[in-house]
Order: sequence, then C-alpha cells, then structure tokens
Amino acid sequence: MIPKFTGFFNHIFEFNDLSYFDDLQDRLERHNIKFRDIFLYDIIAISLFQRFLGIESYTELERLSFFLSQHPLFGIVHDALFFPTAKDLSYILNLLPVQVIYDYFFSLVAEMIDLKIIVTRILVWDGQFMKSNANNNYKDAKHKTMKQYNDPEAGYHRHNGQHKGVGYEVSNLYCYCGSWGRAFPVYFEVFPGNKNENPMFRETLTNFLQLPIGQGWNFIILDSGGYSEESIQFCLKSGIYPLVRAKKNIKSHQTKELKKGYWFRTDFIPVGWTEKDLVQMYKIRPVIEAGQAANNFFYKSRRMNTRGLENAIRSRGLNYIFDLLRAITAVKLNRPDLISKLNSFSTNRIFMKETGWMKAAKQANFDIFYYPTLTPFQKRFWDKRKK
Repeated sequence: MIPKFTGFFNHIFEFNDLSYFDDLQDRLERHNIKFRDIFLYDIIAISLFQRFLGIESYTELERLSFFLSQHPLFGIVHDALFFPTAKDLSYILNLLPVQVIYDYFFSLVAEMIDLKIIVTRILVWDGQFMKSNANNNYKDAKHKTMKQYNDPEAGYHRHNGQHKGVGYEVSNLYCYCGSWGRAFPVYFEVFPGNKNENPMFRETLTNFLQLPIGQGWNFIILDSGGYSEESIQFCLKSGIYPLVRAKKNIKSHQTKELKKGYWFRTDFIPVGWTEKDLVQMYKIRPVIEAGQAANNFFYKSRRMNTRGLENAIRSRGLNYIFDLLRAITAVKLNRPDLISKLNSFSTNRIFMKETGWMKAAKQANFDIFYYPTLTPFQKRFWDKRKK
C-alpha cells in the first residue's frame, strides 16, 4: 500500500451509480425537454470537478480548458471531446427540477445509513448564508417601495449585527458521526436571507422527520439562534431531545450557566444525565461549522454565480452530493481513512502514468529495479534520485 495515495477522482464515478442522471435525461427528453445533444451526466461530472478544484465561477474553468491538451475528464464523461461552456452548463442545470437534486441526495444519505457511515442518533442544526449574484441595493425607488432586489426571491441577511447582503439562508441538518470525527449533511432547505431562524428551523425539522431517513434520531443540537419555547416544545413533541444554548437574559425560563458564557435550560434535563453530560454533548456542535466551512473555503461557493431560489438549491445540493459520494467511495474502496479528508480522490487516473506510480513508490521506500518505458532523460533522473 502506498500511504500517500488518496484515490482517483475516477473512483467516485466507478464505485457509484450515476446512471441516475442518464435515466433522468431520458425521461425529461420524452417530455420534449431539449438537451441540445449534451449529456446531463457530463454536466454533473464537470460540476463536481469544478467544486473539487475550488473554482468559484465556471467561466474560470472554461478559460482553463483553452490551455489543456485534452479533456481532463475524458476517462469519465460520455463525450470525451466535449468541454461545456458556462452557457451550456447554466442551460442544462436549469432544466433540472430541484426535486431531482433532493431525491439523489436522499438516496445517498440512505446508502450512508446502510453502510453504517451514518448512525441515526445525533442531529446538529445551523444556518449558513449564501450570497446571491445580486446587488445589495434596490434598483430604484419603485423596487425599494416593493422591497424587491434584482434577485426577487432573495432577502437581505443580517446576523449578529453583521450585514451579509442579499442572498439565501441554507437551513442545514447534519448528523454527528463520532467514528469519523466529523458531520455529514442529511437534509437541507433554502430560504430567503431575511427569514427568521426559529420558524425556519421548525419547518426544516418538520419536513425532515416526514422522510424515511428522518426516522430514529434521538438528539438535536443547535445554538441560541434557534432558541424559543415553541421550538423546544416542538422538538420534545417530535420525540427528539433539543440541546439548545439559551440566551443569558431570559427570565421566563429556568436557565443556568453550565460553562462560562454558556447558558442552558435546566428544567428538562434527560433522566440520568448530569449538567456535565449536557456540556460534553454541546461540545459536539462545532462539527457542523467545520462541515459547513467546506462550502465557503474548499468548494468556494460562498457566492452564487446565478440568481433564484432553485439555483441556490442546485448549487448547495451538488456540494452535499459530492460530500456523500466521497465518503461512500472511501468505504467501497476499503479506505475508511479517506472519509474525513476533503482532498481525497484528488488524482485523475489518466495522468497518473507509470512514472507517477514509480515516483509514489519511491517516496514510499519501495525499491525500483527496472525502468520499463522511460526515456534516457527519465532514466538519468531516477538514477540521480536513487543516489
């Protein structure tokens, strides 16, 4: 085994069934939806590739293609000669009903549960703002009166005194997976950026619990943004214990500072639990922040390239699909150590030629006894490295 080998990007497509998108295209075309002789499967593959590279705008990837001697994914996509333009990508993705993104995402969550990567026990909820490709100011006095931005479905988002701008709030449910030291997304919804967090939280949890993947959860952890008596009672009635950080200045409920700066309700602590147990459980909450951070810093999708609520769902949904595909692939490849690594499956097989394997083997302290297809220059290079 070569320790530094983190898998091929190709593995994601070889160990998972993405023919879902071929079948979907066939169904949509039978309803007279035109794909302009472009494969939906290829567009999805390129979209995941863009996310993995952390390229904010697809136009940048399109420009990069002018410098490539061959299609970087020609061993993966159907049409090895086709490299879509930004216009192609936008056109095809806009043909996708958002429910299709959800359905495929839910199927991956169910597979994660079957593979025991996800254990249905602890949920963690939080919101994350996503900036729309829209101006933060009203277009004119008329639109100001209507309170309508040039992305009419978006809203102006403020959080803890910070002005984030016009966009959408993604309401996320992650599951805590202690074995892997991280959390995975199991459900999400997208709301206008000015939506109040409390009703947003309740609506998200309500819809999640109605799904097959929403059964069997015991706890939900959330910060003080989702705190309200209505939300707490809603969770309890749903059979899920809510561990919510309370606000210090609440007088109507019994609260206590269990850790400096951290206040909690103490009138319904689970039977057999101590206050110390509550604090230990709440320490899990930052895993969702670590998980969500990948959207902004790894996938570089802090800001949308388009407008509209449905495009926000497509954009964020593809991020989460890629997250789950990588984890599933790691298990199927018998490399569970790759589950929590964002940079896993970072090599394209077609470019890992024999010299690349020899270099990796050399770094892993394997002895190289022969040079099968090396040029004289390459042979001298390896001779020099061997010394």
